[in-house]
Parts: sequence; C-alpha cells; structure tokens
Amino acid sequence: LGPEQPEAQEVFEYVNSRLPIGERVAFSKLFVIHYYAGRTSQFVELKSELKDIEQDLDKNKCNNLLLCKDSNQSEVYNEQLLLDIIESKNFYLRWENDKFSLWKLNTPLR
Repeated sequence: LGPEQPEAQEVFEYVNSRLPIGERVAFSKLFVIHYYAGRTSQFVELKSELKDIEQDLDKNKCNNLLLCKDSNQSEVYNEQLLLDIIESKNFYLRWENDKFSLWKLNTPLR
C-alpha cells in the first residue's frame, strides 16, 4: 500500500485538514506523514504493555497513532496485533477507512 493509493490519500487529507498543526502522528514511515500531510511524525516503539506505549507517546509528545489494518503491509503498526491495547479506555478511534485507523490518546500530554 503506497502513499499514492486512495486510502492513503484519505489519511493525509484528514490529518492535514483536521489535526492541529502541532499534533504529532506516530507511524511506521516518518517521512510519509511529513511529506504528504505536512505534520510531524514520530516513530514510537510499540510494546505489549499499554503503559509502555503511553509512556513512549508521552515522552515524544505524540498523541495520535496511525495503524494499518492490513497485516501484510505493516508488522509494526498493525491494528489487529494491537486492537486489545488500543481499544482500552486510554485510546479512542478518531478516524478510519478500509486500510487505516487513526487513534488518539485520551490522556492529555504533559
């Protein structure tokens, strides 16, 4: 799934038009979010413990997590692998299409 695909373009349009300029997006391909959506991206090491993910996002001042729904496309940022974690009370689904989901951390960043 490349950045020119319609589903990816929908992500960039949403991020560019709906997220405040200062908000970062954690994604496995840092330059893609910056280049196509004009926002700062952050790579956050996803771990099995929710508290570790929250700490990484907080440390990097990043409160959005973009996940790929297709397990063949992304082993690191794969929604199916992380669904139990991200559906906790600390994350909510901000936006999605057929290929991607954008999650927001409920806890305010310090």
